[in-house]
Amino acid sequence: MVDSLLEERRRGLQTWLAIIAMHPVLGSSPMLVTFLSDKTPDHLFRMRVAFEKQVDEFSRLRTDVDLPLEDQEKLAASRDRLRKVLHSLHRLRKIFDEQAFRLEQQARDMAEVDLILQGLEVREVFGEKTFDEMSNSAQAVSKQSERYVQLQRNAINERIHVLMELLAAHNELCDRVEKGIFAEYQKALSKSLNISKIKMKSVIRGSGPDNVSTLAQREVAQCGEADALGRRCAFALHCVRSESSLAEKYLQSLPAILLAYASEESQYHSKMSKIWHRLVASESSKLC
Repeated sequence: MVDSLLEERRRGLQTWLAIIAMHPVLGSSPMLVTFLSDKTPDHLFRMRVAFEKQVDEFSRLRTDVDLPLEDQEKLAASRDRLRKVLHSLHRLRKIFDEQAFRLEQQARDMAEVDLILQGLEVREVFGEKTFDEMSNSAQAVSKQSERYVQLQRNAINERIHVLMELLAAHNELCDRVEKGIFAEYQKALSKSLNISKIKMKSVIRGSGPDNVSTLAQREVAQCGEADALGRRCAFALHCVRSESSLAEKYLQSLPAILLAYASEESQYHSKMSKIWHRLVASESSKLC
């Protein structure tokens, strides 16, 4: 495997671990802690023995569980809010990427300036050491720009990327719940209601007892299916609520990320200023 692919997978795994560690449920799970910290040779066997009888959250859920309409409205508002934040992060990421590209171009330009000043054509006309100070400054600017680009990508862009991954996953989860289990539950409720209407019409019209009995059986079966889907739907919405809390909690790191960006920008420009001021002072003393 090529190094670039390995690095991409490493960064993806790092992002996944960071998100999982922040999860309100998984982050404090003994199973996760054991998985990440157990260094014994037989850790897989030890994990299986320790957790094989652990019941999952859905199995522990009450049969009559429900998610109030008020909570559903809060979830919808939270989803809309997080979607807007994701759009804003896309714009921020684009700005920072464009800035990094400009700095990379500046590093290449300064490296080329150094090559020109060190070239024979210039040295033959102006002398061997005429532009040494300028050449050294161009080298320093080039290296500093390269270093800052790498630092910005690791300390700023990577952390914003984690936030974007988290919000994108949250949006995808909401879509899956809405188009999956929630849609199935609505269909089951609609079908159950239709069967009830047909049964009522049959009773009013005086249909045979066999027909009414068959409809009653279908009604019971459909109600049972709707109840089961309702329980799964409530659990899915409960999971979305947990993931929404996680996303909003993790978003609190954005001010710190932007503050780090401002700090790095300040240090970078300060170093650039020192390089050019040193050059100007040196050249001015020679002219005097």
